[in-house]
Order: sequence, then C-alpha cells, then structure tokens
Amino acid sequence: MRIIVLAAMAMAASYLSAAAQTAPRQLSAQELIADFDAKLARGEDAAAAIGEMYGRDQYLRSVIIAEMHQPMSEATRHVLLTGVQHHFDRIDGDNTRRLKAILDHMSWEELSALTPQTANEAFTLISHSPDHEFQRRMVAIFEPLARAGSVPGDYVALLADDLAQGDGRPQVYGTNWDCINGVFQPMPTEDMAHIEQRRAEMHLSTFAEYSAQQRQLYGDCPPR
Repeated sequence: MRIIVLAAMAMAASYLSAAAQTAPRQLSAQELIADFDAKLARGEDAAAAIGEMYGRDQYLRSVIIAEMHQPMSEATRHVLLTGVQHHFDRIDGDNTRRLKAILDHMSWEELSALTPQTANEAFTLISHSPDHEFQRRMVAIFEPLARAGSVPGDYVALLADDLAQGDGRPQVYGTNWDCINGVFQPMPTEDMAHIEQRRAEMHLSTFAEYSAQQRQLYGDCPPR
C-alpha cells in the first residue's frame, strides 16, 4: 500500500510541476494596472460616443411608436410619418457619419470586444443607417459570424431585408411589416415555404413567434 501511495504522490508532484511550467505567468499589480489603462484609453471614447448616439436613436423611435398608437386614419398616419421624416434623416445621418468614423480606426472585432452592449448599440445604428453601401459592407462581415453563432442572426436578417426592399426585391427573412387591410403583415417576402429554414440558418426565432411580437409592438392598424 505504501508503495502505491508513494507512486501516486510522485505522479501528482510530476503533474503539478508540469502544470506550473505551462500555466500563464501571473501578472503583477502594476502590469494589470497598465493593461487596464490601455484598454480604457482604447475604448472609452468609442463606447461613450456609441452610447450617446444610441440614446438619440431610441428616443426618436420611442416617440414615433407612441404617436402611432394614437387613434388615426391611414391618411393621417401617412401624413404623420412623412412629416417627421426629416428628424430621422437628421439623426440617423449624423449617427452614421460618426459611427463610420469610429470604424475607420477600429475593426468590428475590436469594437465588439469593448462590451456586448456597445456592440448591440452599434448594430442598431447600422440597421437604421441611410447609407446602404455601408450596410452592405457590414452584412458581408456579419453573415459568416451569424451562421457560426458568433453574432445574433438579426444582424444579418434586418440589414438584408432592408437592402432587398431598397433594391425593389422581396425580403428574405420577413422582418419588414406594413399595415394591410387593418392588420400588420410582412411585406413581400421570397419563397415563404422555406422562410423557417432560412431563419433557422441564422439562429432566429420562428416566423410565427416573430409575427406575434410585431403585432404586439405596433398594435392594430386602420383598414384601407
């Protein structure tokens, strides 16, 4: 028994010695402080700027959604949306210019490494951008990451559908909706028989679940 115990102790000592050789070196307090300072200097301004832009973006949209819940005819709704469009042009255009300037000096990988919240806020700004070439560039970056599950599938679906509609093509994932005969419904979407498969490839919720969310968000709409 003693021989077995001694052999086990020798094996454990050998393992611990090997682990000590391969374990990463523990950083000193001063090294950790220097690393923290460098990371903060690299990302503080970008994270703060994106957060401020996101706040303006969301306030703009919360106001218009609240207005759309007011009782109104379809004609009044159209006049409302047309009348406030210049605010979207102003805020979304300014946010796009500022975000593009940030991404000129920082890759998406670097930006998304700041915090998950910053990455999600930046994506929202991209999705609301009036610059379609900028959006196409970001779709090309996001698509392989979404298929691998590294970024939310919405990053691709929302941008791809907006771009398809802008080009006069049916959308792919059914994310854009409109008021049709008193019900919010998806705008023209290609090959509806296989929409669940396309959404699954991007790790999205089912189309039925998304539909329920959309109708709850926007409420009833007046018939034509």
